[in-house]
Amino acid sequence: MNKIIVVLLLVSCCFFSFSDENSHYKAAERLLALTISEESYNSVIEQSIDTQIDANPQIADFRQIMLDYMYKYMSLSAIKEDLIQLYMEYFTEKEILEMEAFYMTDVGKKASKLLPEMFKRGTQLGQQKVQENMGELQQAIADAINDKE
Repeated sequence: MNKIIVVLLLVSCCFFSFSDENSHYKAAERLLALTISEESYNSVIEQSIDTQIDANPQIADFRQIMLDYMYKYMSLSAIKEDLIQLYMEYFTEKEILEMEAFYMTDVGKKASKLLPEMFKRGTQLGQQKVQENMGELQQAIADAINDKE
């Protein structure tokens, strides 16, 4: 009789563990769908490629090849499972449900819509600051080279 109870306890623990893992996965999947669209994700990929082209105009002729490659390996559909696993690794199911609730509000929807544009503008601002102060970096590198000699 004791063996039957032990087996039943083990089976029920495994079932509940699987059930918890499955609901955690589903919550992460829903959150991902709420926060990132394929269109906005592709826009970030395009912005990244265009930033590289701005920095290296000689690669402009290869823009479409680079985009095709990135869409193949970096599109949302290509990395969806990995992103879901990241959510599950960094956030508990309860935390994911709380974020999901936020992204269902008007402010959450606005944030989800505007964050890719804000990321783009933030990147541009950072690049602008670097360009404005490039002389300082070049001087520091030149000084370091002179000190080695």
